[in-house]
Amino acid sequence: MAQRKKKERETKYDPKTEVAFGDWKFVRHTMTRDEKAAFREWELSAEELVSMIDRLVDGDYKLSIALDEYNKCCSATLACRGLQNEDHGLILSGRASSAFDALKVVLYKHHILLSGSWLAFQEREDGEDILG
Repeated sequence: MAQRKKKERETKYDPKTEVAFGDWKFVRHTMTRDEKAAFREWELSAEELVSMIDRLVDGDYKLSIALDEYNKCCSATLACRGLQNEDHGLILSGRASSAFDALKVVLYKHHILLSGSWLAFQEREDGEDILG
C-alpha cells in the first residue's frame, strides 16, 4: 500500500535514467460524449480514491494537481516514471473546474477507460499516433 521500502523503489526507478524534461510526451485523448456521460455517473468512495492513488504510487506514477491559469481550470497529471512500465515517459492529464474533479478525471481515464495501459489510448490521425 504505497509504503514500499526505499530499496524496493530504487530497483524500479533510477533518476539517472529519468526521461529528460523535453522528452516527456502527453497522451492526448478527448473523452467522447458516451465516456463523459459514464464519468458523470461514476461514483467514487473515499476508500476507492485512496486505493487508486496507492496503486499509482506503487506503480511509480507521479501525481500532480495544479491550477491552470491559462485555460482557467484545474489540471491533474500522471507521469509514469516506472522503467519497466510501457507508459514510461508519458503524461496523462485531466482537466476540470475543481481540483477534485480534475483528479477524478485523470483517475477515471487511467483506471477505468485505460485499465492502466496508456498506449492503447492514443488518439490517431491518418494512422499516426498523436502525442503532444
